[in-house]
Amino acid sequence: MLETLDIPRDDRQELVVPAEALRQFVAQLFVQKSVFAADADIIAARLVEAGDYRRAHRVWARLSGVAGESGKGLFNPGFNPLPAPPPFNWSFASGSSGVAEPSRGGLRVLYYGREDAVLASQLMMLEPGRYRLTMRISGASPSADSLSWSIRCVPSPVVGEKNAGRTGA
Repeated sequence: MLETLDIPRDDRQELVVPAEALRQFVAQLFVQKSVFAADADIIAARLVEAGDYRRAHRVWARLSGVAGESGKGLFNPGFNPLPAPPPFNWSFASGSSGVAEPSRGGLRVLYYGREDAVLASQLMMLEPGRYRLTMRISGASPSADSLSWSIRCVPSPVVGEKNAGRTGA
């Protein structure tokens, strides 16, 4: 479908589309089925930017081939390498602040402690309710407060935070 819009595939990440035009385009996806799965992350990201999270998740799940596996909380809790792209699968960062990468069914994080950074993230579609965040941690940490998980309702600020080195809520 991107080719029919005369947009070179190399420039597809520079695509800026008004929200209403994007909604019409997405409506056609389910009729034409001509968008490549590799474009799922770009299309989902544009819908997320437009604030259309539910449609973004539906399109992402369909184009990624994970429709039956997603939408029930955390997707890919084992951090396994899967073809499904972010934002509804894990996004890992690497830079001057640290690096996060999948490792043997878990997440390996090297945090240098220089500045705050998001090293791993995932956008989830959760219904209102109570949720529990648990984790097992191994290895040395320079400080109990050096790593934390943050939860927020987009586009709102953080609504919950759990330091990786502490127990309890």
